[in-house]
Amino acid sequence: MQPFRMWTGPKPVDVVSRFSGSARRTSAILAIVLLGLVGVGTTSPATASLEPSPLSAKPSNNPRVLGLYYDAKVALRANQLLKAVIDLRLAASIEPKNPFVLTELGIALNRSGAFSDAEDALQRARSLGAADELVLGPLFEAKLAQNENQAVLDLFADPGSANKSQLAATILRARASALQALGDSGAATSAINRSLAIRTDWDSVMTAARIALLQHSWARAEQLADQALVLSPDNVDTFIFKIALDLEAGQNAKALETAEKLVKENPTSLVARLARVKVYLAMDKTDLAKPEVNLILKQFPGMAMAIYYRSIILARHDDFAAAWSVVHVLPSEFVQADPEVALNVANMAAGAGFLDSGATILNTAVFRNPHLFDARLRLAEFRLRQNSPQYALNVLAPVQDSKDPRVSVLYAQTYLLSHRAAEAQKWIARAIELRGGELLRILGKDVALKGLNSWLQVHPDDLLVRRQLAVLTLGFGDLPSAKTQYEQLVHDHPDDALALNNLAWLVVKTDPARSLTLAQRAVKQVPTSPDYLDTLGCMQLTQSDKKGALASFQAAHRLRPEDPGISYHLALALEANGARSEAKSVLALAVSQGGFSDIENARRLLASWH
Repeated sequence: MQPFRMWTGPKPVDVVSRFSGSARRTSAILAIVLLGLVGVGTTSPATASLEPSPLSAKPSNNPRVLGLYYDAKVALRANQLLKAVIDLRLAASIEPKNPFVLTELGIALNRSGAFSDAEDALQRARSLGAADELVLGPLFEAKLAQNENQAVLDLFADPGSANKSQLAATILRARASALQALGDSGAATSAINRSLAIRTDWDSVMTAARIALLQHSWARAEQLADQALVLSPDNVDTFIFKIALDLEAGQNAKALETAEKLVKENPTSLVARLARVKVYLAMDKTDLAKPEVNLILKQFPGMAMAIYYRSIILARHDDFAAAWSVVHVLPSEFVQADPEVALNVANMAAGAGFLDSGATILNTAVFRNPHLFDARLRLAEFRLRQNSPQYALNVLAPVQDSKDPRVSVLYAQTYLLSHRAAEAQKWIARAIELRGGELLRILGKDVALKGLNSWLQVHPDDLLVRRQLAVLTLGFGDLPSAKTQYEQLVHDHPDDALALNNLAWLVVKTDPARSLTLAQRAVKQVPTSPDYLDTLGCMQLTQSDKKGALASFQAAHRLRPEDPGISYHLALALEANGARSEAKSVLALAVSQGGFSDIENARRLLASWH
């Protein structure tokens, strides 16, 4: 349950906001897949290439092909991907059955993100005699990037414990990645450990690190990343991974420090700049991310990652139409390479009014990755919005026994849409039993409040449900009833900080002195809550305690500097205390971030100060 701290008085606070929380940041998986860290090749992505077989002195006897081949290798080392692909395509057109050229082309296409074309080139190279020891690494990279995880397992069997060959290590590493992607963490760990027992090169160690990250084994992932740096001290991709690891572990400041250092030491590195953008977005610093993304797109107009980041920035400012117009041109291959990208793009489509497109994107993602939980639930929501309850039931069937209350609420919503009230009531009760009563908001006022009241008739001492009922009653705008419920909560539980905070808002107009006291009591209970400090600051301003309000807002801002609503309130307090210059800079940043209830008032105030 979230406290209310709205400047204009009690107002519902969204339980879940699109592009917020984990869905709002670019995932660690995205960094892995799309910044060149998905590779399971035999060398690092920056240097991987097919060298001539010992049986062959050179990859071609044609001087023209030979020149293009080696020019492309130089271009790859210089990260000139477009030149490398063009040279190798030309070489392949001259000698279409040259396995060396086709394999090198596959590697270049992988690094360019054209995984489907890469897979095709590598398959042809293999059929033309390219050695598995050389071609399977990049082929696995292409397949895994396209979520062909089951295909990897089906086509490349476990080599067996007795097989200690280098090829066995490569196959085990690919199987480990596929198993982890399919949710079999135990088998993935076993496979990668067996691979490491055979070979501990950079790729092997980094694959193990990625698996540890996806298993939320932060310490293990950090240890492996450090080991990878010993193997390849200047490898930018390892630092990119460490940034992703820090973000996933919630260490945003550390991630930003690493990203800034990486860009400083590698000013021409595109992946370093993209990594810093990713950190900016994770920290809601869209004002810093936007100019960097614009600059990258000016230099590389068609770069998929930068286009995606631009759409995220637009979506953060609730401009879903513009976000969808930007992102819908991206190839499905890119969108589906990472489930979180697919989920965000689907949300943009739906927000722009293209619900069918959003459902199609999610349907593909869930079909390819049946274990994806959040994407499955979002797809069920879309099916309900399409007035297709049976399709929603089909989507929810694999997670029917889940103890996540969101599933129960979706089932209740589906049965209500199907006019099956009795079955809906069973799922409402289950949602409450699973402590998800506040999620019933989506069912509407009458159904939600009836469900909670019915539960309390049988379980009158259930404090959490009483709190949830008060929150929903307030959220539905029934202020007198909400006040009654919060008065009872404060009477029965005088140390309930949330009840104290919300009741402060409910009495601020009729009894501002009491509202201040209630807010002070809430902060006393939880002195490190930026929400309660923000409420206290608002109450202090209503009592003309300008200095006290400034202190409260400053404390709240220190605890949550990225919150534009708190920044707006801080700007008001600074202005009230005669510090307009500082207030203007704080307010300008809040307006640039957007996404808070008083954004229009903030814009008008900023314009008046100019």
